[in-house]
Amino acid sequence: MTTVFRKLLYLELVCLVFLLFSGRVKAAKKNVTIGKCCALDEILTYEQKCIKSYNSSWNLNVFYNGSLTPYKGKLPPKWVLKENFQPKCAKPVIDALSNRRFVPNMLGVALLVEYDQKITPSQYCIDYNYSLFCPNNSPDGEPSVLVKKCCGTDWIYSEREAKCISWKNSSYNIEVGPNTNLGIGFPICTGTNQVVAGKINQGQVLPNGTLWMNSSGVSIPAGNFCLEFILEQLDESASIITCQNYLPPVILPTSDEHDGLKFTIYPIGLAISAIFLAATLAAGSLLPASHHVLHWRCQTNYVACLLVGYVLLCITQVVGTTLTYSPCFII
Repeated sequence: MTTVFRKLLYLELVCLVFLLFSGRVKAAKKNVTIGKCCALDEILTYEQKCIKSYNSSWNLNVFYNGSLTPYKGKLPPKWVLKENFQPKCAKPVIDALSNRRFVPNMLGVALLVEYDQKITPSQYCIDYNYSLFCPNNSPDGEPSVLVKKCCGTDWIYSEREAKCISWKNSSYNIEVGPNTNLGIGFPICTGTNQVVAGKINQGQVLPNGTLWMNSSGVSIPAGNFCLEFILEQLDESASIITCQNYLPPVILPTSDEHDGLKFTIYPIGLAISAIFLAATLAAGSLLPASHHVLHWRCQTNYVACLLVGYVLLCITQVVGTTLTYSPCFII
């Protein structure tokens, strides 16, 4: 019995050691090596240079369990940093982490939202403020230029609803030329609004991704515009959406004193006419003997319509350009 007991104990110890060892191996396999663009006490600048910094901390969003999980002051537990690692490609792209256009998951695979691509840890590095990555090349092996479709595949933009809506129609495709990657996303406008600058057939995308507007002679830098079909302006050419500050200022014509006097007299004359029209209706209502006469009825309806029209015209003249879309449409 003692011998049997010792054998069982020996087998249990062997199994325990095997389980512990296999668990460590599995845990080791779960670790993901992520490149840090600079050393731990350095930060990466937008010019892709490393400078000393001792007060930096992580602020990263990682895709986990179907949503973005923020990691502030730390990184995911299974991530192992490799210092001074930068991806090798002809034109690496740098982007601020705060833009949330570079989204890694727990396994280290990163989604490039604008490029609509997934890349592995060997194709990127992260730092405290920026990510540096190499998008997948075009079919001929050359680095592709990013041109963004505002709403992505099978979606178009609605100005009235101010959002992207589903639109599955194969006839509305955007062709931006060779060696160009069609990404997703709107331009990020700081301190200004997004505006429609025209149609893509009024301009051309240059080899470096810059958009040249033929009509106005304006060039919009790469990444600061997107192309999209607009529901209210559907035709064969996509529209250009960019930030207001990239377009020349619109100079409104100034009205002279004659125009100011004219638009002052108009509402006064309309108001006086409306008063006399109302007086005409009131006088007619005081003569009941003529109410059954056809001529009186026609005159009453005619005067009432003129009164309503004059009042509405007077309102539009007084309010002017401050009148919003809905009241203006109703009037």
